Amino acid sequence: MASATSVLTDNSTLSKIDTQLYKLEKALALVSGLAVFSLMLMAVFSVAGRNFFNAPLPGYVDWIEQAMPLIAFMGASYVMRDGGHIRMDILVGQLKGRALYLVEFITNSGSKPDDPAGMGHLGAL
Repeated sequence: MASATSVLTDNSTLSKIDTQLYKLEKALALVSGLAVFSLMLMAVFSVAGRNFFNAPLPGYVDWIEQAMPLIAFMGASYVMRDGGHIRMDILVGQLKGRALYLVEFITNSGSKPDDPAGMGHLGAL
């Protein structure tokens, strides 16, 4: 079940809203990716400054702390829609039909705001 969500596109209001939300999700995922890339560049400059000039980048740890929520949450809805979360589905992969849908419902409805992967308590099944 951890596959991409396919939503039919037609002229309904819900479909139009979903299309616009998908565009927003892609934009936020791009911002999240750019934040990761900028932290990587800052790490290179910090390490190079420390090794070559004995002057690391000041405030580097603070920038990391500020960017973590941006990285973690801004791309979460896009990844959830795309089915790109890493999952351990040893048991769930063996299920079919209603049992599969029941377990998927339980694991996805158990997600909390501090659980960006949306795995809930039973995500390791």
